[in-house]
Formats: sequence, structure tokens, C-alpha cells
Amino acid sequence: MNCQQLTVTHKQAWHSATNHPFLLDCRSGNLKPAQFNRWLEQDYLFGIEFTRFFAATLQAAPPNHFDILLSGLTGIKAELCWFHTTAKERNLSLHNELLPACEEYCRFLIALSHRPYPVLATILWGIENTYSVACREPMASPYDQLFAYCASDTFKDYVHQLEQVADEALTSATEDTRSETEAEFLTMCRHEKAFWQMSYEAVT
Repeated sequence: MNCQQLTVTHKQAWHSATNHPFLLDCRSGNLKPAQFNRWLEQDYLFGIEFTRFFAATLQAAPPNHFDILLSGLTGIKAELCWFHTTAKERNLSLHNELLPACEEYCRFLIALSHRPYPVLATILWGIENTYSVACREPMASPYDQLFAYCASDTFKDYVHQLEQVADEALTSATEDTRSETEAEFLTMCRHEKAFWQMSYEAVT
């Protein structure tokens, strides 16, 4: 089992995570500003927990994976700064309560923190790859600028390196760990779909 096999075996789940109407509306320019704002406010809160999850993955990683994983810290720092800058430009607060979809996704990451490294590495790749795939197609203004980093070659290359790291970890994983990884990958896809959908359910 490797990362690409997960996306093929669970094609429908992966498609739902990376081709949600939220993204289609970003590409067409039909997404309402309030919907994007709600997503941004919640994604910042998710980003905080994702940073902690990243730290747990790094802590569990073998030293030969450090270089690739550490290269992602620059992107995480830039993303958190981007949230603050964009929120200020749009007069938004980043101190809101977690909505259910975001809270459940954060709890999922917290629960993963002490799982075997192949699970952590694969889910890290999965989350980052969700955004890489989701942003491959051009988006309408202003979303083309807001998602520019996720659509960049730099981010695409980083995600590819994460895939190599996860695949290497899975190669030496036990069958139980591989089964656990597959189950958590499916759970991650469900959370991604629910996270996109949250913007529609929260805004009337």
C-alpha cells in the first residue's frame, strides 16, 4: 500500500474531499464572501491544531526524514501569517468558537498524535495533498490570489516529497498499521468534505 493506491482504492472519498462545491464556487467566482470568511475563520483554528499535529509527526519521524518535514515549517509559518493578514484586510476575527465540523477534525488530529509514524506521515501528506489537488484548477478573483500558495509549484513539490516520506514509512509498516492508516485516510477524507461543507451550513 502507498499513498497513490489510497486515492485510487478510495476514489470516491478522495474525490469528495478535493472537488467539493466550495471549490467549484471558488473557481467560478460564485462563492459568497460570507462563506469564504467563515471558512477562513475556522481554517485558522484548524491550522493551530494542524501545527501541533505536524510537531507530533516530526517527533515520531526517523532522522532521515527530518529535512523534508522541517522544510514544511516555513510554509506553516507563512500560512499562519497569511491568516492574520487576510483576516485584518477582511475585518474578521480569528477568535471565534469552533464550529462542529472544525472541532471534530481537530479532535481527529489530537487522537492521532500517538499513533504509529506511518499513520501520521500519511495523514500529513493527505491533508496537504487535499489542498494541492483542490487548487490545481484556476480560481476566479480574488480566490486565485488567496489560494496562490497551494497552487504553486513550490507547494506541489513539497507535497510530492511528503508522499515519498509516507510511502517509505508504509513500506516497513506492519499489516495492522497499514490497515489503521487506510481507515484513518478515509476518516480524513470525510472530515475534509465536512469542512468545506461547513461554510454553506453556517452562512444563510
